[in-house]
Amino acid sequence: VATLPEPLLVPLSGKDPGWSPSSYRFLLSRDLVFTPLSFALYFVLAKFSELPVATAHDAQAPAPVLVLQGSLLAVALAVLIQNFIMTPPEPSDAVMVGVMSYSGRWIFLTRQTLALQAVHLSLSLAAGFSGSARLLQLTEGIAVFIGALGWFVTIQFFTLVFPNPDFKERCKILAARDPPVNLKLRGSLNHAPAIMLAILDIAVAKGHDALQFTCSLSKSLELTAIYTLFYFSLLGVNYHATGYFPYPFMRGFTFAKWVAFFFTQCSIVAVFCVLNWGVSLLPAF
Repeated sequence: VATLPEPLLVPLSGKDPGWSPSSYRFLLSRDLVFTPLSFALYFVLAKFSELPVATAHDAQAPAPVLVLQGSLLAVALAVLIQNFIMTPPEPSDAVMVGVMSYSGRWIFLTRQTLALQAVHLSLSLAAGFSGSARLLQLTEGIAVFIGALGWFVTIQFFTLVFPNPDFKERCKILAARDPPVNLKLRGSLNHAPAIMLAILDIAVAKGHDALQFTCSLSKSLELTAIYTLFYFSLLGVNYHATGYFPYPFMRGFTFAKWVAFFFTQCSIVAVFCVLNWGVSLLPAF
């Protein structure tokens, strides 16, 4: 079982323990490795979803669209940075310590989604500014799927995590610290923007006429299954290295439950893909 370098938890003001400086450095080292890999992963996923478009041509986006794309990117980067450096210290939870002792916070779907969304919006802005047909095809082709991940992260957090008694108890522990930590607020700031960025990207920042030729719903659904399988593989690798799963309900899963969970997660993201696709069919703003 992997362990973090030096003691992970140190006393804070004589109260609950939090991350030690060496552990912050460990998590930062993982961020420095996995952040560039997010770009590589994005291009692999985008390449899979790409459609051959014979009529593709360079077209620079109008100034208002560029302003919107820049604003969306600024929000996405702010959320990602907040997730990088402003996540509050964890309580002395051996499971949480173990989970992050191999791949850091990148084992969590939220971190992966926020990173992919930031990459997507940065490349969308670059495509709109440069008018590159190649970048336009890549970013438009994967837009529905990336948006679906945003829907998933926001809705799952506020329906499953936010009302959870364990989360509420953790909020009380952190609120009692000196200085106090508002975990509900920080959790909301981490998760709420994803769905709004996804909707605005499709509804306003992308050209709906172009999406009908560059983005395929069937490809997006296939990508959902592929990415879910990829994420489940990461869960297996991380478990092999640490002995822990990132989510408590996964403990004790039988093979049948894993299969059912896989198809359930695929189905949920697929529904969000369909909803996102429906947004692309609405009249453009």
